[in-house]
Amino acid sequence: SLMDVQAQADIITLHTPLTRQGSDTTFHLADEAFFEACKRDLIFINSSRGEVMKTEAVKQALTSGKILAAIIDCWEHEPMIDLDLLERAFIATPHIAGYSRDGKANGTRMTVQAISRKFELGIDDWQCRDVECPAETTIMLDGYGKSPQQIISEAVLLTCPILTESQRFKQSPGTFEQQRTDYPVRREFPVFSIQGRQIPESATIQLRQLGFGIV
Repeated sequence: SLMDVQAQADIITLHTPLTRQGSDTTFHLADEAFFEACKRDLIFINSSRGEVMKTEAVKQALTSGKILAAIIDCWEHEPMIDLDLLERAFIATPHIAGYSRDGKANGTRMTVQAISRKFELGIDDWQCRDVECPAETTIMLDGYGKSPQQIISEAVLLTCPILTESQRFKQSPGTFEQQRTDYPVRREFPVFSIQGRQIPESATIQLRQLGFGIV
């Protein structure tokens, strides 16, 4: 239940649709009362819809220390976002969490297949072909002196330089829509192969579980 989440969670990440009516409305789900009910200080992530969080409540929770770090991809009133929250967010991105080429290909596949079933077009198994890849899909990792967590973090960040993207967005929030339009090629973990040295078995297992290929 939501009460269990608020009692136990160190990290809360929002992935709900935005609904404005009914008993389970998600509009301003993360409001002042939501954060007050949280028993632990939080890392807070919103990659659902901007209005699922209440901007002023997030800023208030940052001020009080209830939110230790905010990671915001979806904003109220896009593209005219709150610049104070942008500055205070640990990581800020212009609503691109679902912008991997894999995500777009899957969305296209689901749409085409649904239309085919509806109108009996006979292409119910249609797939996207030749999805664009980044220039380099091999990741070289040296695990010497690093913890498994550091190794996994390095691999993930090499597939998506999220801190660089956040810095770019913070420096130019007025180009919100342009940054979405010109978003570079990003693929998900199964596209990448890792060549490593001195990688502990525990890290190798977790990298495989995330979908990376291990050479």
